[in-house]
Amino acid sequence: MVVSFSFIHPIRYPHLWLVMVLLLLCSPWAKAEQNMRKTMRVKAAFIYQMSKFVNWTSDERNPLVFCLFDDPRPYNVNVVLSALEKQGKLNSQGHPVKTRLIGTEQMHDPGQYDDCSLVYFNNDIDQKLRPAMYIALGKTILTIGANKGFVEQGGMTALVYEKGKHKLYINRDSYESSLVKIRSRLLSLAKFYPK
Repeated sequence: MVVSFSFIHPIRYPHLWLVMVLLLLCSPWAKAEQNMRKTMRVKAAFIYQMSKFVNWTSDERNPLVFCLFDDPRPYNVNVVLSALEKQGKLNSQGHPVKTRLIGTEQMHDPGQYDDCSLVYFNNDIDQKLRPAMYIALGKTILTIGANKGFVEQGGMTALVYEKGKHKLYINRDSYESSLVKIRSRLLSLAKFYPK
């Protein structure tokens, strides 16, 4: 389909032409941003729902702390979960849920994770941290990476976007040696590594 704007003279209506050109140029970016927002909302929802299928050992009066890394993107999992926390909508199995950001400069300090119940490693972070660190963290904390490489290197779980869907991968060895236990309903949906 070809659209002709010959009836709109560019000299007489320069502002209208500029608006039309900007709309045409911005359309792909607007679509990409909309897709990014949707993906981050789904990922945040999946992380939150995962927390409902974990046998937490702490008392229900104690909050669960979701530790997230600073993410330079304007719309990310941190933004979604923090907004829900501010609205009082984060609660898992009777536990209030708090979010806490960890700066990238602090990620190698084991003390940063002491109060974490769950740690989400986005794509940029999980490749910067030494595998020995997230293997050690996975002994007592639910660790979630953003790609298969995370579980291949010893991380406990990963949410991977494949063929238009988020899929849960679990490193069998890390999971079996962890104190964190995921309920069978969620385990039945996961893919284990190695098989």
